Amino acid sequence: MGWINKIKNLFSKNRGFSVDINNEEIDLDLITNHLVELMEEDQRLNKKVQQRSNAITDLKGLEKLSDEEEEQFSRAINSVRNAKVEKELVKKELNKIQLEKVPDEFYHNFEDTLNELKKADEKQRLAKSDMNYLEGEKGYLDYQKEKYEKLLRVMRYMGVTISILIGVAILVLAVLYTTFSESLIIPVVVLFAITLFSIVWIYIWKRNITYELKMNVKKQEKAMELLNKAKIKYARHTNYLNYAYNKYHVDNLNKLIRLWEDFKLFKSTNVQYLELRKYETSVLTNIETIFLKYNIIEDEYLLNECDKIINKQERIVFIKSLEDSVKESNKRLKQNKNEQSKYWQIIYRLKNRDLAMADKIDKIIEEKLM
Repeated sequence: MGWINKIKNLFSKNRGFSVDINNEEIDLDLITNHLVELMEEDQRLNKKVQQRSNAITDLKGLEKLSDEEEEQFSRAINSVRNAKVEKELVKKELNKIQLEKVPDEFYHNFEDTLNELKKADEKQRLAKSDMNYLEGEKGYLDYQKEKYEKLLRVMRYMGVTISILIGVAILVLAVLYTTFSESLIIPVVVLFAITLFSIVWIYIWKRNITYELKMNVKKQEKAMELLNKAKIKYARHTNYLNYAYNKYHVDNLNKLIRLWEDFKLFKSTNVQYLELRKYETSVLTNIETIFLKYNIIEDEYLLNECDKIINKQERIVFIKSLEDSVKESNKRLKQNKNEQSKYWQIIYRLKNRDLAMADKIDKIIEEKLM
């Protein structure tokens, strides 16, 4: 604001209008810019004065309202005010809802599509669970197979060992019989019983282990078959869900559900907002009927100030504040007029005394001040 003070100093009581136009401190551009600001302020003030003056006339015209009209008018203004408050609250709720890009399908029975996606997600989860179970089962069967194969190897070693022991026993009995020529019936019977028992025991053990191995192979084949089916199901549902997620620009089903819920909330809130606007419009129609009857001009301005015109007492106070505002604006307009007059005097003096600047001043006046 320093340059404005410089300009105002041109009009101090000590200097009056005795301005030295050759003084380098006088900046024509600064004077012109300030003039432009004053002229723009005049436009705003004139518009404000006109609006306030019309509103005063309008409000005084409302004094002619009958008691019935006054009551009707107060109810209508109250309704407008309440509708505006509710509308602003709903609008804030709308602004809180952050919607990403909404797919077109949201407007066409998307609930069915969402249910299909939920079913696919559940099937994907179950398929994954089956895969995990079957992987574990397959691992357990592999462990069992290794155990049975190890038992078979042990059994073979035991069979060889028993055969060697029985052979040694027969050899010993033969040596004893040859040397001592004694009866060996009892040792032979015992050896025969042991041999028979060993053969039967080894046979049963081998048969059981072989059976378990065969069953293990069958179980593994069944597990692999079921695992492959589970993988196919999982892959199919995963591909379907990934396609849907890419289509709707989300990462998972939960985000899609939240987006859908936000959309439904936005839609219902927007309907509420539109209904409030419709209600507000219908109430405004009743008010406009009264306004038309009493030739109200500034209807939009008065409705924006509805809290201040709700009854006669409020209107009296409002009229007083408008009158004060008009007086203040007129006072400011008068000050601006005087200040502009002084600036114009400086400009014309510069133009008349400095012919070299005349063209420049004319151009400035044409471009900025006209």
